[in-house]
Amino acid sequence: MYKKLLFQTNYIKFQQLPLFYRVWMPDKPKGLILLIHGAGEHSGHYSLMGMECLKRNIALIAPDLRGFGHSGGHRCHVHKFQEYLQDLHQFLIHARRQYSGLPVFLCGYSLGGLIVIRYIQHFFYEPTGVILCSPAIGIRYKIPYLLKRFAELTSILVPRLCLEAFESNKTLDKFRFQSRFPDWTAEMMKDPMIFKYTLRWFTELLRNGTKALKEASKFHFPALCLFDLDDPVVDSEKIQKFHETISSSDKANIVFSQGNHQYLNHHRALEQIFQWLSPRLCKKR
Repeated sequence: MYKKLLFQTNYIKFQQLPLFYRVWMPDKPKGLILLIHGAGEHSGHYSLMGMECLKRNIALIAPDLRGFGHSGGHRCHVHKFQEYLQDLHQFLIHARRQYSGLPVFLCGYSLGGLIVIRYIQHFFYEPTGVILCSPAIGIRYKIPYLLKRFAELTSILVPRLCLEAFESNKTLDKFRFQSRFPDWTAEMMKDPMIFKYTLRWFTELLRNGTKALKEASKFHFPALCLFDLDDPVVDSEKIQKFHETISSSDKANIVFSQGNHQYLNHHRALEQIFQWLSPRLCKKR
């Protein structure tokens, strides 16, 4: 059914916007994972997961979100969070056309996890299962109410005004706003594909994290959630609450306490993900 293919890159166009994606495709895949990366990343960061999928005859499609990586769009900006959801929908349509009959799993890390959650809460697509890694339902940093309101109002007036998150961290510390970024961000900033975020992007992230938790009961698909109790970036308590509230009868979580945010490039976490996937790969669409 499928020609022999290990790895390729390509683009699809949606509303004249080029969206880049990478594909790891074994000769005879028994399932497909559509992976949505986190903020400040691109699909190229997931080659380890791609190779591990190939070993298990699982296909992996990983797009670059609009505004990130090789995809088009204003850097690190969306006018509405719905734009991410519509892009994900286009990739799902594309994947189902190309690889019909395979069980499809949605996987999202951090920002990607929130996108997957909001997509399921908005659209009627029924995946075989969902994998959420440190979903950005809420951020760990305590943002003062007045600062948050100022950001919301400014994002309406000047939506593309940049919020230099990693540099503003120093400014926030001067005002004792308890903002601290983990050590790995310094290395991540060396990647030439990392750009500045806009205030509109930031306020849309916060708004949709709140909505994701409020609408948790709309989520009723098989789900695996990985998170760290001491995650330095996202709010682990909100992730726990979301997982407890979703109405799925088939849900599991993997909880760490190592102070990490990223697990999709860790061999141990990947093994646990594949163990969860294994009995569900036999389910056909």
